[in-house]
Amino acid sequence: MCSVFGGKGATVRHSEKANDRMFSSQRIAGGVEFFIPYPVGSEEAKLVIADIPNPKRSDPLLCYISWVFVEGNWRGIGVGTELLEKALADVKTKWPDTAAAFLSVDVRDTAAEALYRKLNFKELDYQADPHSKLFAYYF
Repeated sequence: MCSVFGGKGATVRHSEKANDRMFSSQRIAGGVEFFIPYPVGSEEAKLVIADIPNPKRSDPLLCYISWVFVEGNWRGIGVGTELLEKALADVKTKWPDTAAAFLSVDVRDTAAEALYRKLNFKELDYQADPHSKLFAYYF
């Protein structure tokens, strides 16, 4: 399922429904929410822009991933990977000029960090918040 909320840009939520074998009904297994376009003036956005390989324009279109979640029983079986892959593909299809997507992750969330690295997100050198790391995905 994908929901798009209007405005100048878009807020997009992706979610995967999973068949709950115990109750023979459907429930949400996980979701992703992102904002596009993201304002390029923030310190985080400037770091993402500085690392864009071969930029095609001086004011690149950025996507900010505000949250990614997978319900506990659905972790470790590929739901997060599929959600992010679909969300990133959706961004590139609907907003083909997008140069990068980025997010921050709690330093204690090693599972999320491993997922982002597996999907070729790059950790950026960002020291403003000692409790989070900044990751970017370049299209």
